[in-house]
Amino acid sequence: MDTRLRSEQLELAVLAVLWKTRPAAFHDVRVRAAPNGSVWLRGSVSTQAESVVVQQIVRDVPGVKQVFCHFAPRAPREVCHA
Repeated sequence: MDTRLRSEQLELAVLAVLWKTRPAAFHDVRVRAAPNGSVWLRGSVSTQAESVVVQQIVRDVPGVKQVFCHFAPRAPREVCHA
């Protein structure tokens, strides 16, 4: 995406909704938006189901016309037992 054609207002709206509804996704997903309502999501999610939920949340944000996702699976965190 050409970063010269960004809609910071739409990016902030998407981030605000993610913060309220999916705080974990807020930290692991980067958002870029264009003035035409296109939104690009990049980052990591824990499951395919989480990806679908995040996409639907973003689609419901006023001003969003289409969503493009580039998610990678989040590596499981190891727990050490001493």
